[in-house]
Amino acid sequence: MKAIERKVVRCVCGCTVVEFVNFPDDDYICLEVYENAFYSKHESMLKNYLKRLWKAICGKEYSLFDIVILPENAKEISQVLAEWTEAE
Repeated sequence: MKAIERKVVRCVCGCTVVEFVNFPDDDYICLEVYENAFYSKHESMLKNYLKRLWKAICGKEYSLFDIVILPENAKEISQVLAEWTEAE
């Protein structure tokens, strides 16, 4: 059984964390997104729900949030994902 590998990247503003988790025995990589609870309460939940509902009714896309990372983090993520997906 191979060890599970993790790579964590934080949003520049600190409101979001993205974690890439490699499950080598199961041949898949999981992407998990965590939102800081402090930032999640700044907007009205009802307002956001109604906006998403309206976009769904109209058949339009709705962006839940943006994740801003630094270029060096993006390069590091691409290197880690390339290592994890190399053919063995």
